This record gives sequence, C-alpha cells and structure tokens, in this order.
Amino acid sequence: MPNVTVPHHLDQEEAKRRVSGLVPSLKTEFAGMVRDFTERWEGNVLHFGFKASGLSVTGSADVQPDAVSVDYNLPLLARPLKGQFESGIRDRLGKLLA
Repeated sequence: MPNVTVPHHLDQEEAKRRVSGLVPSLKTEFAGMVRDFTERWEGNVLHFGFKASGLSVTGSADVQPDAVSVDYNLPLLARPLKGQFESGIRDRLGKLLA
C-alpha cells in the first residue's frame, strides 16, 4: 500500500479540522470526474474511498501530532498514475497544513 507523509507544525486538532474540510472541497472540485465519495472518522484517522473512471480508490489519512500520513490502494490499472497521485496528495496536503 503506497504511503505519503506530510509534516505539519499545527496543533493535532487543527490539522484534523483542516483535513476534515478536504473531502467536501474535493467532491466539489472533481464533481464531474469522481463519484461515490465515502468518508468515516475513527479517532484521528479518516477512512476514505471514491470511484474515478470506474476504478475504486480507498485509503486512510492518519492525523498525527506532527504529520499526516496517507495510505491508499490504487487498482492495478491506475498504478501508472501512482507518481501523479502521490505528488497531488503531497501538494494539496502541504498547502492545507501550511
């Protein structure tokens, strides 16, 4: 399972609040391309899922005191996009947690 970890200097609760706002903004931004978004919190871990072009992506974002660690599963057909996916996570979380 690929992992992207983005450090932050926020209070853990503030980092969690910011991550909580991410899924609704992604739903809006990618409304025409992505569907069936799911999200569920267990403590400081967000479990998420969505479908894009018929492919399902699932994962989790663990909001830690000094970083957010994202683990995700990409279907075999989407693995050539792994680098693009990871850089998108890193960029978006980096801006969100700045």
